[in-house]
Amino acid sequence: MILGLLNEQEEQVKNLCFELYGKGLTTRQIEDVIEKIYGSSYSKSSVSRITTDFSVFVKSWLERTLDSYYPIVYIDAIHIKVRRDRVGTEAFYILLGLKEGFTREVLSIVNIPQESASGWQEVLEGIKARGVDRVGLFVFDDLTGLDSVIGKVFAESMQQKCILHFQRNLNKHIRVGDREIFCEQVKQVFDPDNPLLKSEQAEENLKKTLGKWTKLYPSLKRTINRGDLTAVFTYLNFDYRIRRMIYTTNWIERLNKSFRRTLNMRNALPSPDAAITLLGFVAMEFEDKAYSYPITNFKFDKNFEYN
Repeated sequence: MILGLLNEQEEQVKNLCFELYGKGLTTRQIEDVIEKIYGSSYSKSSVSRITTDFSVFVKSWLERTLDSYYPIVYIDAIHIKVRRDRVGTEAFYILLGLKEGFTREVLSIVNIPQESASGWQEVLEGIKARGVDRVGLFVFDDLTGLDSVIGKVFAESMQQKCILHFQRNLNKHIRVGDREIFCEQVKQVFDPDNPLLKSEQAEENLKKTLGKWTKLYPSLKRTINRGDLTAVFTYLNFDYRIRRMIYTTNWIERLNKSFRRTLNMRNALPSPDAAITLLGFVAMEFEDKAYSYPITNFKFDKNFEYN
């Protein structure tokens, strides 16, 4: 009976350490909390061992086998201060997938110090090695070369560039005093709730709208003459009831905000592995809570295969 109580307390301490570490507390802070609750029953080395076990647990989850098919995958990077020989800001690549049952799943969290198209290729090849064979649609920002990388690794997938990033890039061509009017005119072009609007018409409307501004801002002609605008309007080929969910990277941006809230507990992480452990914990919590509920509006669209 006594042994059973001790084992139960050990499990309670372990769960508490996991929770505290996952909320952003340092090992030293956790040691202080455990000492206040349990006295001197647990040494610093015991707490350190428990937090090490936690890192192993999260690492195993991040390396798990994935489904063979995801209707949608959102991709983005978050930049975090971590220490190597000194403190510096590094990129952590995040993949968020919509599963066939309309729930969501964080597929990958990978540290490659600098965000680049070649880095994304490595990450995409990584999920392929873990079992992903097909992706219906990728949603991503306008990082140069990313569309080509996606086409190389998942040649059959559709692509949607985030319209918010696209609009921000357009705004760089416009002086501040003109931006309010310009933004309102460009916003009307996208019109995601109009079930009759098709991608070809929207692309033509965008070119006409930008054309009105080229006398003041000739650099907009480069956008008008681009040959890759199709990926900006892919969302219009889908049912209007899901367009707002797929024409921006908002879903993964919300996840990144939750990451930052946890990371703000510290000035800088002691290592990239420590950062991945914290990000992994937040991701696992999302899967158990918010991401476990299906987004049923996707049932209205026939572009994807659903079980």
